Amino acid sequence: ALFLAVILFQSLMPTNILDRYLTTALGPAMILIWQGAMATGNYISDTLARTAPLSARTRNSIPQLLLAAILSVILVPALSIRPVQGNQMIQIAKQVSEMLPRNNPVVLIGSDGERESGFIAQLAQLDPARPSMFAVRGSRLLGKEEGFMNIDYAPKFNSPEEVLGELERLSICMVILDTAKKSQAWKHNRDIEWLINNKPDLWRKLYSMDNPGGDGAIEIYILKSSERKTPDMPLIRKQFGPNSGHFGTPG
Repeated sequence: ALFLAVILFQSLMPTNILDRYLTTALGPAMILIWQGAMATGNYISDTLARTAPLSARTRNSIPQLLLAAILSVILVPALSIRPVQGNQMIQIAKQVSEMLPRNNPVVLIGSDGERESGFIAQLAQLDPARPSMFAVRGSRLLGKEEGFMNIDYAPKFNSPEEVLGELERLSICMVILDTAKKSQAWKHNRDIEWLINNKPDLWRKLYSMDNPGGDGAIEIYILKSSERKTPDMPLIRKQFGPNSGHFGTPG
C-alpha cells in the first residue's frame, strides 16, 4: 500500500518526479519483489512437481534461485556506476578564493545545479571575512524558472551576445565554466562556452581541471572588460542575496 501510495502521489503531483521523492517507496518495492519472486517460484516448483521428475530439494530451491536472478538483474548494473573521484568544487573554490580580484569579488558559476550548490558552500567556508566573496548561480542569472514550484529551467537570453551583455551589465569579471555533459544541458552554459571559443580576446584563462572519466573540464576565466570595474554590490545583493528569491549566495 505504501509503494502504491508513493507512486500514485508522485504521478498526480504537477511536478517532476525526483529521485529523492521516491526513496520511501524503495523498502515496499523490495518487499513486493521478494514476495512476487517467491510466489512465482513456488508456482513453478508446484508445476514441475506434476510434470517433471525433479527431486524435492531441486524444486524447493527454485524460489530462491528466481529471487537471486531478479536481484542480480537489479544490482549488477550498479557495478558499472563510476565512483565519484573527489569533490572538484573544493579545489575550484580554493583557486577562486586565491585569484578573485578584491575590487570585484563576484564570481559566476556555470555548472549543473548540484555543482553550483557545492561550489557556493565551499566558497563560503573559505571566505576569510564573510561576506567578502559573492557567488552567483548561472542558472539564476542567465536562466529562469518556470512550471509548478519553479523547478523547470528555461534560458533567459536568446543569444550568447545577450549573455555577454548581462555579465558586463553587472560587471562580473570571474566566470567558472563546467563543460561536463550534464552542465552543457543548460543553454546558458553552452552560450558561455561559445563566447569563450569564438571571442577569445575577451577572456583570460586562469585555471583548468579535468572532470573524472574525460567528461569535459572545469575552467576559470576572467572577463577582461569587467576586470577593472567595481560591481554595484547593493544591486548584486538585492538581486541574488539569500533573501532575494534568487539562489546567488554570498560567500
